[in-house]
Amino acid sequence: MSEITPVLFISYSWTSPDHEAWVLELAEQLLANGVDVRLDKWDLKEGQDSIAFMEQMVTDPTVTHVAMISDEAYAAKADGRVGGVGTETTIISKKVYEAGDQSKFVVVIPSRDSHGKPCVPTYYGGRIYIDLSDAATSAAEFEKLLRWLYGKPLHVKPVRGDAPSFLAAGPRTSMGTEVLRHRAEEAVRGGKVFAVPAMEEFFEKFASSLHSFECSDDPLSEEALLAAIEKTLFARNEVLRVFKLIAQYDVSDEMMSAVRRFFESCMAISNRHIDFGGKEAWRRDPIRFLVGELFLYFVAVMLDRERIESVIRFISPVFYSSAKDGMRQVESGYWTLEGDMESESALGRHLNKTSARAYLLKTRSEGSGVAHDSLVQADICIWLRTVGLHGSEAWWFPVTPVYVTRFASLEIFARSVSVQYLSRLLPLFGAQTKDEFVAPDSSWMRAVKEWRLPGSHRDLTHSLNLDKLGTKP
Repeated sequence: MSEITPVLFISYSWTSPDHEAWVLELAEQLLANGVDVRLDKWDLKEGQDSIAFMEQMVTDPTVTHVAMISDEAYAAKADGRVGGVGTETTIISKKVYEAGDQSKFVVVIPSRDSHGKPCVPTYYGGRIYIDLSDAATSAAEFEKLLRWLYGKPLHVKPVRGDAPSFLAAGPRTSMGTEVLRHRAEEAVRGGKVFAVPAMEEFFEKFASSLHSFECSDDPLSEEALLAAIEKTLFARNEVLRVFKLIAQYDVSDEMMSAVRRFFESCMAISNRHIDFGGKEAWRRDPIRFLVGELFLYFVAVMLDRERIESVIRFISPVFYSSAKDGMRQVESGYWTLEGDMESESALGRHLNKTSARAYLLKTRSEGSGVAHDSLVQADICIWLRTVGLHGSEAWWFPVTPVYVTRFASLEIFARSVSVQYLSRLLPLFGAQTKDEFVAPDSSWMRAVKEWRLPGSHRDLTHSLNLDKLGTKP
């Protein structure tokens, strides 16, 4: 498809023979790049009315663009600050400029004044100009001129997308963390020395606000509880933004410790003792679900970035939580962040789903920027670590595999056909060798064989790519 040929009229001052030669060379370069150039030296013949020629160039609809080559003399004469316009009738006056379509005009700077400032007619105001006065940048500026003439800007506004799906969840509830989050994000992106303290401030504020997600509806019902869980979505997205930045920019020991302390604070709130039973025990389930979801997402985005060793450093130390009296006490570990809800069975029946938590994680992953498969592989990796290192003293049961594609391998296990990659992954599970891991009587393989949810069974052999692990260099 051929381009529409731009038609350009060049307006300039006859300042000196050298300047006229510069303008002529510019016109020839533009002509060589497909621009139909109108210039007095080529198009104004002896005996023709020069004023009529200039006015025609400005007002003629076939002339698509006008370039004003504005040196010091041009700017002065265009503003009427000096006389001598005389026969230099191609200079665009304020009156002519304002009478025309101003979007077709651009100022081109061939040189600067004695103070190093560009010479621009006053009436042109603060509009963008093309600066050809510096040899070091003239090539880029000439490209800018050509892009303007052809209507092909370097930066094109992307197509507007659809509104985020989470907006349908209802009015956003502010946690008052936006300013702290923004400061932390900028610090992490910029590699600032205060990135970790800034992140800790955000985490502390966020964790202290978690209590606001407790379901307060009375009477308490499954619908009310699901609505309360849905209201946590904006908070999930806010922390997820931060997690993605951490996974990309800063996986230092200090940052991993900051994230661990964040989850310890969340653990203290979500696992706080409740003095009532029955449905009343459900009220903190939105918090439990959110905290478990966040933990899963953090591991997921880290694994997506292949930060396997960082995940091991993050998840290995003992997790602590606040006791009732405010002292610090050792908790059983990261597995208390699984996100299991008191209302899990009732919500499953209400939704007619094998696992309410699995269903909510699946539906809420849409529009998150993190694939559901990433959550599944994070869930499975945490589970395999728990099985391999903690045995019966811990409990983590992956619910997300209920929605995996039956015969497709998850990415992290597909990559583990490489011996080198597998050697990085096995320590996460607490295994030393491939043979130890895939042995039929190993704790990992027994768990994989026995994995099932009530009313549902998936063979995880294909998801874990067991037959091909470590078969290539």
